[in-house]
Amino acid sequence: MKQKILFISYFYPPVAGQGLPGTNRSVKFIRNIERLEKVVLTVKPEDYVDYVSLDYPSPLPINNEVIYRTSTFDIFKFLLSVKNVFKSRQKIAGDTQHKDSTRLNEGSNNKTSQNKSIYQKGKDLISDVLRYPDLESAWIIPAFRKGRAILKKERIDFIFATGKPWSSLIIALLLKGEDTKLIIDFRDPWVGNPFDSKDSLIRRKLDPFFEKKVVHAADFVFLNTEHLREEFVARYPNKNSNQFVTVTNGFDSSELAEHLNFDTKSLDKAYSEDTLVVSHAGLLYGLRDPSSVLEALSNGIKEYDSNVMDKVMLQQIGGFSLGYDLDKKVRDLGVVGKFKNLGSVPYDKCLQLLSASDILLIIQPETKTQIPSKLYEYIYLDKPILTIAPLDGALGQLVKRYSFGDIFSPEDIESISKYLFEKAKEKQELGYLKCNYQHKSQFDIKNISKKIEHLLLD
Repeated sequence: MKQKILFISYFYPPVAGQGLPGTNRSVKFIRNIERLEKVVLTVKPEDYVDYVSLDYPSPLPINNEVIYRTSTFDIFKFLLSVKNVFKSRQKIAGDTQHKDSTRLNEGSNNKTSQNKSIYQKGKDLISDVLRYPDLESAWIIPAFRKGRAILKKERIDFIFATGKPWSSLIIALLLKGEDTKLIIDFRDPWVGNPFDSKDSLIRRKLDPFFEKKVVHAADFVFLNTEHLREEFVARYPNKNSNQFVTVTNGFDSSELAEHLNFDTKSLDKAYSEDTLVVSHAGLLYGLRDPSSVLEALSNGIKEYDSNVMDKVMLQQIGGFSLGYDLDKKVRDLGVVGKFKNLGSVPYDKCLQLLSASDILLIIQPETKTQIPSKLYEYIYLDKPILTIAPLDGALGQLVKRYSFGDIFSPEDIESISKYLFEKAKEKQELGYLKCNYQHKSQFDIKNISKKIEHLLLD
C-alpha cells in the first residue's frame, strides 16, 4: 500500500488568476508525484478571499488526489457584526432622546477625539491579533478540526504545508503528531521578507516565534532557493543542516503544453511584425517597480536611433499597486504609447500573450533570497529573458550560472537602454530573437518531484 501525504494549501484550484502563484507549487507536485497517495486540505471556493479568481482551466482532481474543503470563520468580522447590531439599537434609543446633544464645548470635543484615537488603536490591535498571521487566518480553526478528522480517516504518513499564507504552516504545526512526518515548504521567507510590510507590532513579535516553532517541529524544511537555505541554516544552528533542503520551483511541461495548445492566429495582432514586445506577467507592487525599465526606454529614445527605439513596446499583464500614479510617470518620461497595461487576464490567455512576446521581463529588486516562479515558465517558453535584480542575489546567480537571459542592476539604466536597442535592432534585422536554454531540463517539475519522492521514501 502506498504511503499518504496530506497537502495543506489555502490556495488550490479552482483558484487561478492572481491566486495561481500560491497554488502553482502544490499543484505541480501533486500532478507529478506518483509514489505517494495524495490528499489535499484547502478552502471551499465560496469562502476564498475576494481578490482571487476561480477560473482554473483544468478539471479536478489533477492526479487522483482526494480533496477536502473547509469553510472559514473570521472572528473579527463576527465581532464587528455583533457590535453593529448593538450600535444600531443604541442609535434608535438615542434618537428618541435627542434634545441638547449638539451643545458640546471645545474641551469635550478634544476629549471625544482622544477617546476615538484610543478606541481606534485598540480596534487595530484586536484586528491584528484576530487576523494573525495573515488575512487568510479565518481558516485556521475550521482547517484544524477538518485536519484531525482527515488524519484519523486517511492514516496520513506525511504532512506537507506550503507558505505563504503562513496560516497553512500554523495548521500543519497543530496537526503534527508522533506518527506523521512534517514537511514545511517556504516559497518565500516568513521573517525578513523585503516584500512584506511589518507595520504590525504583533507580527514583528510573533513571526520569529512561530517560524522557529514550525522549523523545529519539521522533519524537513524545503526552501526554494539555495540562498534561502543558507539563511535558514545560519538562523537555526541547532537543527541538523541536512533537514534543510533546497527544492527549487520549476515548470510543468505537460500542464503548460495543455494551456499553450492554441492557434497563434487566434491572438489579436496588436503590433506590427517588427515591433519588439517586452512583457511582464504578474502583479507590480511595492519594490517590484517598473521604473527602471520605463526610464531605460525613455533614455533609449533620446540616445539611440529613433527608428529602432520607436518599435519597442512594454506590456504589463496583471494588476499593479505601486503607491504612485503609473500613468503620470509614463507621461512624464515621454513613453506614452510604448507602455500597455492589459490588466489581469485568465491564465491561458497570459501564457499565450507571453508566448507571442519577444522578451519576457522579470522585476525583482532589493531581495537576494527569492526567485520568482515565473522564471521557470519563461525558460520553458524559450524566450529571451530580461531580469532587473541584484547581480549577487539568488536570482542573479541562477541567471548567470545557467545563462537564462540577461540581468542588470535596477540602477544600470544605460545598460538596460542599450539592451533594448540591440534587441530591437536584432528583431528588425532577423525578424525574430534567438534563444536556447540548454539547462532547462533541470527545472522540469517531473525531475524535482522525483527528488522529493527519493528524499521521503528511499
